[in-house]
Amino acid sequence: MTERFKGHKLIALTARRSRHSRVKVLVVGTTNVTLRAGQAQTVRITLSRAGKRLLAHRHVLKSRLRITQAPSTAAAVAVSSQTLTPNRRHAHRRH
Repeated sequence: MTERFKGHKLIALTARRSRHSRVKVLVVGTTNVTLRAGQAQTVRITLSRAGKRLLAHRHVLKSRLRITQAPSTAAAVAVSSQTLTPNRRHAHRRH
């Protein structure tokens, strides 16, 4: 998630990088998973307080998912990156 500022005023929220305005990267959720070779797993990432606040305010939270691999002998390496738009849970209405 990237926030664009003009002075101190927030003017835009994007999942893309910008070249012209000052940007601030905001982490909206993290999780750690350990997988063996050939193993697959569905992972649920809970939003941080800042992410929940943005989702409540904007109703749509487009963000970039970055997957990194951290072997025990070397530094973490980015493996995959993609843009996500998570669904907002709607409150159940009682009849």
